[in-house]
Formats: sequence, structure tokens, C-alpha cells
Amino acid sequence: MKKFTDLLLFEINRIKKAYLMLIGLIVSLQIVANIWASNNFMRMYKNHVKETRGSMNDFLENWGKFDFFQVQNHFIFELSIMLGIFALVLYVFVIWYRDWIGKNNLSYRFLTLPGSRMNIFYAKLACILFLIGGLLATQIVMLYLGEMLTGILLPDEMFETLRFLGQPAKNEVIGFILPSRILDFVLHYTVGIAILVAVNLMIVLRLSFKWKGFAMGIAVIGIFLALFIAVSLSGWLDYIFPIEKLALTLLFSVLVTVGSLLASHYLMNNKISV
Repeated sequence: MKKFTDLLLFEINRIKKAYLMLIGLIVSLQIVANIWASNNFMRMYKNHVKETRGSMNDFLENWGKFDFFQVQNHFIFELSIMLGIFALVLYVFVIWYRDWIGKNNLSYRFLTLPGSRMNIFYAKLACILFLIGGLLATQIVMLYLGEMLTGILLPDEMFETLRFLGQPAKNEVIGFILPSRILDFVLHYTVGIAILVAVNLMIVLRLSFKWKGFAMGIAVIGIFLALFIAVSLSGWLDYIFPIEKLALTLLFSVLVTVGSLLASHYLMNNKISV
């Protein structure tokens, strides 16, 4: 346990500066999107008054009140989220390859540490999950702070307050990373963790068997895709209830996670080398 904890803290310390910079960039972009979208709405209102000499009520009857969903749909807001996703996906590979490629001798030091080598795998996996959790927490906070900022930028008569807890997101990206229903949240992140563990297995295969391992990883992915396509085309899923589809998806994700961990355990302790 101590080896795992030490390795996890080591991984977090290596990425903390870049991670905090990423969070700062995401927060800054979302603030810019908030100010931009709010100012655009105010500009529309001022143009309406200038051109038609109408009242605020006339403007709101035509355009409706401004809400934070309009900020979420701004391209800069969406860019900030996609930036975070891209950075984490990239780091899933960087966290392994920077220790095994080039003149870096950290891979040798890791492998010669006392205890199970699987602690290396668990530490890197836990680090990625920690980074994901941090970005999700940041995004939740920014949804509330962003709405508060919008309320400051616009008159109360123009702004409609939302309740984010349980509120279905109109933005597809937000709806995917922060589903409004608990079951959807569990489903998305159970499948996501299964994919993450499987990708880490593919990387360990590549490091263990070089290009042969890469081919093996592609073959495994091909088998899973073939099974998925075969089940989808069979029409069998049309005859079961949605809750049963959910249960099967969760079961399949758990099996993929457990299978990937068992395979990774074998590779880490028997096959992987510098």
C-alpha cells in the first residue's frame, strides 16, 4: 500500500503544475465565453431599442430571457471542455511513454522497486482518475459561478436563473460529462473506466511486446467491436427492457475492467521490461 501511495503522489506531483495551468486556462476560457455571450445579448437589446424604440418587454417577448444554457452553447465554452478532454486523453499515453521512451531510466527504477509491479499500473490509473475527478469538480463549480457572473453582467429582468441539480443539459458535451440522472452518470463513468483500464492494458501490451503487442492490442479491440456489432445487428437488444440494457452494459463494463486488470497484472509482473 505504501508503494502505491508513494507512486501515486509521485505521479500527481509530476503533473500538478501543468494540471493547474490547464484548470486556469479552462476557467479563463469559460469566463470569456460568459462575458462574450452576455455582452452579445445586451448588444442585441440596445440595437433593438435603437432601431424600434421598443421596451425591454417587447425585446424579451421576441427573444426570451437570457439563461446560462446560452453560455454553455458558446463555442469558447465548448472549446474549454474539449481542451480538458483532449489533454486527459493525451496524458493517458504520456504518463506511460515518458518513462519508457528515450534515455529516461525511471522505468528501470519503477520495475526494481520492492513489491508488486502492479502498483505502477494502479498508481498511473489512479492518477488519471484523480485528474478526471478534479476537472469534473472544477466544471461543477464553474457552472454555479458562471451563472452568478451572468447575473451580475445582466439586469435581473433579462436573466433567468437555472437549477443545475437534476436539470437536463441542453449542451450535449455538458450532458455527457455531467448527466442529470444518477443512472446515466453511473453508466457513463462505468463504461468510461472500463475503456480507460482497457486502453492502459493496450499500452502495457505495447510496452511488453513492442510492435507485436500493438498488433495484439488492435486485435483485442477488433474482437470487442465485432462482438458489439454482431449483438447490435442481431436485433436481440430490441426485445429487452431499457433497464435490462443498462444492466447488461454495466455487467459488460465490469467484465472488461476485471479482465483488463487481470491481464495487466500478468503482463506487469511477467512480461514488461525496460
